[in-house]
Amino acid sequence: MISRSGRPSLIFILLLFAAAMMLLFSETDSVYAADSPPFRIYMITWRGVTDVERGFQNYMTEKNIRVEYIMRDADKDQTKLAGFVEEIRRLKPDLIYTWGSPVTLGVAGTYNEQDNGKYIHDIPVVFTLVADPVGVKIVSDLTSSKRNVTGVYHVATPESVITGINSYRRLSKLGMLYNSEEKNSVAFAMEIRKLAKKMGFTFIEEKYKIGADGKPSSEGVLGLLRNLKQSGAEWLLFGPDSYSTSIADVLAPAMREVGLPVFVTTESVVKWPTVILAGLVSKYYSIGQFTAYKAEQILVKKQPAAAIPVETLKRFSYVIRMDVAKELKFYPPVSMFNYAEIL
Repeated sequence: MISRSGRPSLIFILLLFAAAMMLLFSETDSVYAADSPPFRIYMITWRGVTDVERGFQNYMTEKNIRVEYIMRDADKDQTKLAGFVEEIRRLKPDLIYTWGSPVTLGVAGTYNEQDNGKYIHDIPVVFTLVADPVGVKIVSDLTSSKRNVTGVYHVATPESVITGINSYRRLSKLGMLYNSEEKNSVAFAMEIRKLAKKMGFTFIEEKYKIGADGKPSSEGVLGLLRNLKQSGAEWLLFGPDSYSTSIADVLAPAMREVGLPVFVTTESVVKWPTVILAGLVSKYYSIGQFTAYKAEQILVKKQPAAAIPVETLKRFSYVIRMDVAKELKFYPPVSMFNYAEIL
């Protein structure tokens, strides 16, 4: 369609553009056809459905990707994972979704165990909410897992966490209580230990007692927190520790009694009443959506999991609980109100 001036008309240009877009997206849109069989995703959660799963499923719905979910919950019990692995072998889903390090390691193993028949290797695994996938050896490199695994991690770098604490009030002594049987926690503590030497602060550690059954115990938690305070800790760092989250009914009152300002790395604990002061966190719902995007690349765009980088969100939220700041009389600098999320 040519105008009187001899140039293509605007309508003709728009029609050409529309045709080009149809060609560009026709291949990926074809899988969304109403008569296509749904993708089967085997989802294993660690402590029930969270905003991560809601974000994941809503993303799939908004993208018109038909999915049949096979939902299983470990209920914080690693012994259940072997049964899930056997069920996965029978059902042969298109993709496996794993929540957290214990679940992911229980299903896919480490990168050194790719020949171990105990784990799943022939079905793509997309993990979410793993704090340090390299540190716990799920992947050797974030750019490529070199195995049938990819996913999303949720914790800011330890250096960013320390910078976040210092921007509120500069520290000289930092305390941390963690589970020595949890690989994420051990790896995170090791990085903080290195940063203490590099950035010039003292790192004071306490670990949960381990019972005769080899599992951590909440016994004596108040005493452990008091030890940290008596040793001069100015802040208590709540790292990526699933066990700590699971004993909220014991840990939160103990934290409040000790009265140390608490800095967290995970969104789920921010709203513990009158306990958590501040944190640098990623939103669970957004993590779930980003994880679903990784799954879409595998299921829809047919990319191998090994070719998809392991990533986190580009931005983290700095949250401050003003009710806790008032109770502790530990107020943030005025400049933080320009970017922090005040709760």
